[in-house]
Amino acid sequence: MKRLKSRKSDAARGKKKQQERPVRTTLTPYQVERLSRISHEYVPDLPDYTALPDQLVLGSGLIDSEASGLFTDTDILVGKKSKSTATKAAAKASPQQVYQEVQKALGSRVLATHSGNLVLGELNFEFLNGHKAKHFAQAYGIIVSRFHLIFGAELDFTGMQTLGKANGYGYFVSTANSRNQAVGFLVHPRLKVLQKIEYTSVSNVQGIPNLRPAYALELQDITSGYEFWAVVVHLKSMRGGPKATAPVRHQQCQKLVQALQGKKPVIIGGDFNAFLNNTTDTQPLTQAGYKLLNPGDSTSTQSMGGRLDGFFFRDLGKGRKLGRYQVWNGWKNKAIGRTLTDHGLLSCRLYLCNLLPADKSDPECSGSGDSASDATASGDETSADLSTLVPRIVIDTTPMERSAGLMGPSPKLCVTAADGAT
Repeated sequence: MKRLKSRKSDAARGKKKQQERPVRTTLTPYQVERLSRISHEYVPDLPDYTALPDQLVLGSGLIDSEASGLFTDTDILVGKKSKSTATKAAAKASPQQVYQEVQKALGSRVLATHSGNLVLGELNFEFLNGHKAKHFAQAYGIIVSRFHLIFGAELDFTGMQTLGKANGYGYFVSTANSRNQAVGFLVHPRLKVLQKIEYTSVSNVQGIPNLRPAYALELQDITSGYEFWAVVVHLKSMRGGPKATAPVRHQQCQKLVQALQGKKPVIIGGDFNAFLNNTTDTQPLTQAGYKLLNPGDSTSTQSMGGRLDGFFFRDLGKGRKLGRYQVWNGWKNKAIGRTLTDHGLLSCRLYLCNLLPADKSDPECSGSGDSASDATASGDETSADLSTLVPRIVIDTTPMERSAGLMGPSPKLCVTAADGAT
């Protein structure tokens, strides 16, 4: 009995010691060399969409001649082409199959309009390019049209441009790495872009190659007048091991916090490549006052397992909050698998309580929106299906109204070379 108690006490001391062990936040020279070598050796095996038929039909929101002012030449700074010359296998599921399954899953969700609260989405598109965007145009149309703002990862400019033009959305894309991986946004006409900033410091950590920058938009909701910052990230992958790569993500979060100093309200969305419900990688964010939406949710957002994607937020303001968090894992559908992407589509709602006449009686606006002790205000409420998010007033906008938010003066461009510099 004494020996059993001794073993239990030894185990408890070991666990406590492990918990007290400081978080490793930097890499040794050997670790830098190892992760750099692994990164250079990695060649993604991608389908060849150039040999497959397109499904693209431009939406009524925009035509090519109306696209001026939506992007600048600096948005087209894409990386080098993949070194791989091997022939890639074509996607297994047909565009029609993918469209039908996406329609079944998401078709009942209300379209994003100029009324009601804002619906935000996040998706790692898994190497989206122009050919893939055209090939699965109908399926992407179902997804895009349900959101006012989509935080996108693992994409290139041509892919976002294709989706933006086809659906009448603005498209804003960061500089890509050597694998043509960038981050970016699809923006509904209801949101006016006031400013855009690329934080290259987030892609410069101890010389590790192929990191992605963070990309930020300052936005104004035309309907309510509410202004906020949206930031999209795609942090260092776990290639090389979760623990071995953790210091890189920790430093990226540190740099992101430094870059965003003085900005509020802020919503950060993206692929963090860390198990968000149980990680120290994002500690710099939480220590700076950012909250993870639904922190207790362990729902996987990637086909290999783990909650890698998510939203962080801070200083949303009195009566403003995030809620209705949901994950749609299309890759679990046996009919399409990973044909579209190996990540889940995240959804949440930005409540603009007291700013929208239609939402004055919304029961979700009962929280103060700025109290850490208010579970609803903190975005910790039970996940809900976005098919319930029917606005109190639905406005069927004309093509001109849908594109109105995209026209006019080009947004101010600020590209940073260091943290916080503009």
